[in-house]
Amino acid sequence: MQIDNALGAAGTTAAEVGMDKLANGGVLYHGLALVGGGATLAGIILGSLAALIIDREFKKAAAFAGVGAVLTFFGLIHAEAIGIARTPVVAASYAACAVFLLAFAKRAQEAPAPMEQVPAHGVGEAA
Repeated sequence: MQIDNALGAAGTTAAEVGMDKLANGGVLYHGLALVGGGATLAGIILGSLAALIIDREFKKAAAFAGVGAVLTFFGLIHAEAIGIARTPVVAASYAACAVFLLAFAKRAQEAPAPMEQVPAHGVGEAA
């Protein structure tokens, strides 16, 4: 992680500086470590989620969230080392996101047709 390298170059560590001092300076060190673990895979998962949600492809987005939950559960992303249940709260968050996205997908199927598909009638005309 770059902050570790910077602190190491300064001859100190995050523990020596103190997490409270880092937080007061605007550095959320634990959060950086969580997001930084497996950053390439995490970026692919989160970027895909964002793009699919924007495109209203909720089922596909739910699949990506499910994959994110599995990868997080086994420590491939959002963890400092590979292992089982290294960051269970983050894995549960991905799983909850998948459940919500599946609910959105179901709701999107029940929603009325967009205005472009509704037959046009003139204003004031009888249907």
